[in-house]
Amino acid sequence: FISMLAVAALASCSQEDVIVADKGDLIGFNSFVENSTRADYSTDNINTINVYGTVNNVLIYDYTPVTRPTDVANNGYGADWKCDVKQYWIADAPYKFAALVDVPKANITPDQYGMPASFTYTADGVTDVLYDYYATTGLKENNPTVPFTFKHLLSKVHFTVTNLSELTNYTYTISNVKVTNTRPNGTYTVYTTDEGTGSWASTATLGDTSFASIENVAKGTPKTNADLLLIPGTSVGISFTVTLSVNGEPVSTYPYEKANVVTLEQNTIYNFGVKFTPGEVIDFTVTAQPNWNPTVGGTEVELQ
Repeated sequence: FISMLAVAALASCSQEDVIVADKGDLIGFNSFVENSTRADYSTDNINTINVYGTVNNVLIYDYTPVTRPTDVANNGYGADWKCDVKQYWIADAPYKFAALVDVPKANITPDQYGMPASFTYTADGVTDVLYDYYATTGLKENNPTVPFTFKHLLSKVHFTVTNLSELTNYTYTISNVKVTNTRPNGTYTVYTTDEGTGSWASTATLGDTSFASIENVAKGTPKTNADLLLIPGTSVGISFTVTLSVNGEPVSTYPYEKANVVTLEQNTIYNFGVKFTPGEVIDFTVTAQPNWNPTVGGTEVELQ
């Protein structure tokens, strides 16, 4: 009996040594979203991230919620976020961390150590998805806060219609607007290096994503419909119906369709530009803003 107690005590000490031996600084977290835009997630509007973490491949954070500081003056910048699970840095121990935003735990497939290996996602056009990974080694003192710099895992798409007519009474409308060959859902295999990108794979047959119509575009006043978030990785096309009106009355309607206009990449915004000139072929171009740059037109790269 005494021998059994001794073995149990040693086992208990061994587990404690792996996780909190030679306690150093308390592990803290901070969060920043790379190039956030408008209504998408930004550093200012993420309130909770879910964190995974291991030390020596022992799981110490398991989808653990970490919340924004309540210091309004600081607004979260430079301040550690709140985590109710207290863990401490161990000198010379290898640490791995991963964090996600808006991915339910039930959708996450863990690896052999409990860290996320992949997750499934169903596209709804508006839900942003963020992920980041960070690895480091514990120090004896002055350990840094774990710095998550999230990347957008999706592509953002919108249409812009420009009326190049010389006549002010000519207006154009595009309706039944679709991006074709899109992924309704997918599986994202996460990256496990500090500068990784991960990859998407389809889990269903490709389909179409409908966009809002853009109506009554007058001369010199381009109009844009609402952004939608799409799963990247496929070569998409477009289709829509064009209506030309004169003095507010429709005079002609015709379909427009084009396949393989661009292969969507994650963390990139796409503008599908449609320009109309009476009597001429529709001028369609695709411009991209890599790295989710928020300045429309500022760093656009024309693709087609």
